Amino acid sequence: MGRPGEHAYFPGLLALVLGALGLVVLLRWVRGGSPVGDGLRSTLRVDELLAVVGAGAVALILAAGPSPNGWPGPFRFFHSFVPGFDGVRVTSRFAVVGFLAGALLVAAAVAWIGTALPVRASRSAGLVVAVVTLIEVAGPMARVEVPEGERLAVYEALDARDGGPVLELPIRSPADGVEWPFVEALRMYHATVDFNPRVNGYSGGAPAGFDSLAIEQYLATFRRVKPHHYFGQRGLTATVAPHQKHHF
Repeated sequence: MGRPGEHAYFPGLLALVLGALGLVVLLRWVRGGSPVGDGLRSTLRVDELLAVVGAGAVALILAAGPSPNGWPGPFRFFHSFVPGFDGVRVTSRFAVVGFLAGALLVAAAVAWIGTALPVRASRSAGLVVAVVTLIEVAGPMARVEVPEGERLAVYEALDARDGGPVLELPIRSPADGVEWPFVEALRMYHATVDFNPRVNGYSGGAPAGFDSLAIEQYLATFRRVKPHHYFGQRGLTATVAPHQKHHF
């Protein structure tokens, strides 16, 4: 099913409770019995809400991947027979549609509370929802400081030059473990200064042979007499290394 971090799906206890209430409200509307009158029912457009919730349910099933818990999943059918799905690399991102559906169910629940309960009770319920939401989002969040200062000078210099592919050294790859995202993701962020195409990069995966390519380029730069000729033949206009920069 992939890395655990990509398959964690917990929107919060409050969202689950209100989402379940919103689903009950929606099902009652679908069955023809509006619990709070036709005004709210027409305002929320039950047909559109039902369509989004249905799409969210399908998306959550697809987000489980081709083999949820080792069992064949519906995504295999989509991958084989539905155009475009064979290009999906990370199925867990389908969960975003589920978040949208859940948010609409929560909105339906809140709207129902605001019209079905007496004014004082609905206001109290709204206050409880706000307080619980603040408590749930008050947890610590991991942050990474992005160094700026002198680091930006080389990217500003690249921005002033004619555009072309750039290689930053020493290049990192999946073989470097956690160093890969912390080094290359930061370089991708700084690359927004000059917006030149990069040999470097970070993602959930890497092209076949990227590790060997990274090692070859590293050795070519620091152990060969004329790395400029080597990289110039490969279409690079510049390489960036700590405290130095090469142009071709």
